[in-house]
Amino acid sequence: MGTLRHVHQGALPFDRTIKVSLTERLTKEQISARMPHNLKTLTRLAEENQRDFKRLLSRRVAGASGEDLVEKQNAETGLLPIVSDEEAEYGYLGEDRHMVQAFLDGRRPAENFDDGVAVAELLMAAYMSAEQERTIEFPPPGLREFVPAVARGTWNPRRSR
Repeated sequence: MGTLRHVHQGALPFDRTIKVSLTERLTKEQISARMPHNLKTLTRLAEENQRDFKRLLSRRVAGASGEDLVEKQNAETGLLPIVSDEEAEYGYLGEDRHMVQAFLDGRRPAENFDDGVAVAELLMAAYMSAEQERTIEFPPPGLREFVPAVARGTWNPRRSR
């Protein structure tokens, strides 16, 4: 972002700093005209990213924060990976595009509701197995009623093993 700001301010030469792709059909003038708006957007996104990262580390998550943030925020052991673009990195954007296109085309998506239920059942069985500290058969009895300790707020990663 600093490099773009320096080009915009004239401190760095445009031609030697920014490579213009011919396939985009944008001229130096068009890119220069967009730069103030793009810099403003990048600055806002960087500030939001910084704010969200501080919130993640603060352990003071409340309100409308996502369940995934709360789960990561409460992690006591293991590594907490920092992923700058989690949606794209983990394929969520591709999944969303696939689903929308399938609906537009009037066809069934590659993954469906039943696949989602199967994944949820496997995850719940994994939580159950971890809490019982043993290998369990699949599907285990009581799976439909099972609520993991982490979801009940009773999970303690510091308990003696």
